[in-house]
Amino acid sequence: MPRRVDPRKKKRDWRWYASFGLNALVALSMVLGTVFLFTGAPAPRAAPPPTIELPTLAPTVPTNVAPTPAPATPTPQANADYQFAVAGDSRDGDVIYRRLLDRVASDGNAFLIHTGDLVPSGSKEDWLNFRELMKGFTLPFYPVPGNHEIRIGKITDYLQYSGATAVHYSFDRGPIHFTFVDSSVGSLMDYELAYLDRDLAASNAPVKIVSVHHPPFDPAGGSHVMAGDAAKFIKTMTERGVKYVFAGHIHCYEEGERDGVKYIITGGAGAPLTCPPAAGGFYHYVRVTVRGQAVTTEVVKIE
Repeated sequence: MPRRVDPRKKKRDWRWYASFGLNALVALSMVLGTVFLFTGAPAPRAAPPPTIELPTLAPTVPTNVAPTPAPATPTPQANADYQFAVAGDSRDGDVIYRRLLDRVASDGNAFLIHTGDLVPSGSKEDWLNFRELMKGFTLPFYPVPGNHEIRIGKITDYLQYSGATAVHYSFDRGPIHFTFVDSSVGSLMDYELAYLDRDLAASNAPVKIVSVHHPPFDPAGGSHVMAGDAAKFIKTMTERGVKYVFAGHIHCYEEGERDGVKYIITGGAGAPLTCPPAAGGFYHYVRVTVRGQAVTTEVVKIE
């Protein structure tokens, strides 16, 4: 009987080792596949977001809009004589108004007061055209709003484009206290009347001048005047010692007096005239001369 050989002691050749290694790799791959199936492969590490260089943009500046002329408060000069101009109702009369501006500047006036109706309706186009008209006019400019400024526009548009710093304001120059109020709605609202009364009461100037668009009465007897409580306005002028009231709205030159207050209507800065020449129906501005505490006025016609 042949001798039995113990298989554990049987010599193993290369094929056995190769088979064992192959089986081990298969088993390992099965184990790893099972692990990845239930846990998922690790997510790749996110790359940092790319850095984006933003271009530097220059500010856009419109080239067709002139700077808004801002009123400059005159330096008080107690003893200096000077003169200034007052005009109103320039809307719809660009040619005349441009002539008037040139004449005001060349006549030696210190500044120009405008009694309202600067533009036809208050549209953006109206105001851009007004800016073009004002180009080259370097004197301080003090307007009040008229009813045409808010026909389709807003009072904020008037403030943006007219050069006025507020709907009502005041300043002193020499012996004169100047007050400007808003009657654009056709009358002075209660808060405007209250401002006017407070402002005038607080001033000790020997001469007080008020500018407003709508006159409280028509010296010629017409009805194209301030609505509402015009009598209260007139009473305030008298009680607060006002010397002159300048208004517009009526397209001609007129003047009158109530209780020692002189009312001057100057509405001939370009708008269609509504009076015959003999009754003040001509284009003009009013030149006001100040010598000490004496104030005189003169009508300057614009041909």
